[in-house]
This record gives sequence, C-alpha cells and structure tokens, in this order.
Amino acid sequence: MARDHTRQLPPVEVEPEDRLRRLKRMPFHGQLAALGRGEYSSSEWRAIRAPAQRLELLFGLGEDAQIDALRVACFSLEEWCAFARRYPERVFMLGGEFAFIAITTPEWCER
Repeated sequence: MARDHTRQLPPVEVEPEDRLRRLKRMPFHGQLAALGRGEYSSSEWRAIRAPAQRLELLFGLGEDAQIDALRVACFSLEEWCAFARRYPERVFMLGGEFAFIAITTPEWCER
C-alpha cells in the first residue's frame, strides 16, 4: 500500500507593507470579515484609514455592520461618540444602552 508523502509547505511570511496593501484593496465589508477572522488587527486597519475616512465609514453603517464593527473593534470610542452625537437614533442598543458602551461593562463582557 502506498503511503501518502504529502508535506505541508511552511507558511510564507508577508512583509507588513504588503499586508497593509492587501487590506487596503479589500472593500470595507471584506475588511471587517478579515478582521473578524483574525487575519488583521484593528490597529492595522486604523493605520490604512484616515480619521475622516473612518468617521465617514462609520456614519454609513447599518445595524448589522455596526455589530460586526463592534465585534472587531475597528472604531475608537471617540469615533463611536461622534456617531452617537450625529445619529443617536441609529446607534445599536443593548439593554437600553449604546452598544459601544455596553459591551465594555462587566455584565456584557461575561456573556
């Protein structure tokens, strides 16, 4: 009986600049998905987006995208507060609190 002699290739290291270029070429929802899978960090994502771009993206988020963005922590507390100031009726709520604040409390962290 023939044995399977397949070998796994070693992972190829990608230069940090190439990683960021790849991330930058993805559409926003693809970036959120990549952050969710752990392929990139939220700090890498913030490095490729100017603050004004991040706010513009945040202002355009629907409820489902807000949940994804909260899950991967790609927006800062200040950016979420700016969003809440401009669109308080559009902020995703958890237990009557703004979700971006509620998820940092011990009660929600334990869930």
